[in-house]
Amino acid sequence: MKILHYKIVIEKEGRAYGAYLPDLTGCVATGSSLREVKRRILKAVEDHISEMILNGYPLPHPRSGQIYKNSNIVEIARIVIDIDCLFAKTQKISA
Repeated sequence: MKILHYKIVIEKEGRAYGAYLPDLTGCVATGSSLREVKRRILKAVEDHISEMILNGYPLPHPRSGQIYKNSNIVEIARIVIDIDCLFAKTQKISA
């Protein structure tokens, strides 16, 4: 079983929220509430990694120990991804 742990950074700018994963370039989400941006970033991560797997791209290894110094940061969370489970789901979708 292959498990990866990625960090999700959530920021607030004005009345909107944005989320991104420093280790997954281009994987971002926005929302008008914290709840909405969390829901959207989880979907974005699943879609992003599924596309990487389907297209044969290697998944980046999570970096550790990175310090974020931005006053707009609301939350830093960790997402745990079971690659084997996601790969099985990706195969079912594409079949």
